[in-house]
Amino acid sequence: MRWIILCVMMLAALPWLFGCALSPESLAEREIEKRAPEIIGPADRYHADVRNLTSTSAERVTLNGTRVRPAPGLVVEKLTLTLYEVEYQRQPFLIRDIARTDFSARLTDRAVNDYLNSQRTESSDLREVRMTFAPGEARAAGTLIVAGQPVTFTTAGALQPTDGTVHYQPRGLSLGSVPVPEALLRQFAAALNPLIDLRGLEFSPRIQTIVLTQGEVTLSGDANIQSLLTPP
Repeated sequence: MRWIILCVMMLAALPWLFGCALSPESLAEREIEKRAPEIIGPADRYHADVRNLTSTSAERVTLNGTRVRPAPGLVVEKLTLTLYEVEYQRQPFLIRDIARTDFSARLTDRAVNDYLNSQRTESSDLREVRMTFAPGEARAAGTLIVAGQPVTFTTAGALQPTDGTVHYQPRGLSLGSVPVPEALLRQFAAALNPLIDLRGLEFSPRIQTIVLTQGEVTLSGDANIQSLLTPP
């Protein structure tokens, strides 16, 4: 089941909705919030906002999630999904068009560290990874296993989006105070990446923009609209 179903489940019952004291938008928002954990994942809270709902369209549907947990070990501090100009038919139900689908996800460096370290195994070359985000820069520190021996490392670099994942691109790596060759830099990057993986989300995110601020990273982009239009 795709998350888009949340946004339109109430539309098929519009005659009943318009007979209620609450507005159709309010009732649709309640239903979306109720069912969001089943489709997207557990969260501390979901808040939906439906604008200009009619029998054949909705101008905008927005779902905000706080501390969303779409996969084990991964916590998204704030997740926002927005559909613009949704057109549909009711009998049989079918989404005809969505003009645009946007998403954004904000994660703290602490959440990224928790996720990275939860993914490490005994066979991993990395130990005790610690990412630090600052405006325009991502730094990493930890322990790298080289020739069977643990060696502390530090590095600075950038984040690169690849569809629903984020990869860390180190510009340089130091083991202790000694710079290391390019081959070891590639080994480090391969062991670390993907830094963030949102492919478990049902709406197929395509990350296009990454903004680093103090202690946080915000990912934004769109979703695979074709998959949203495909009947479940």
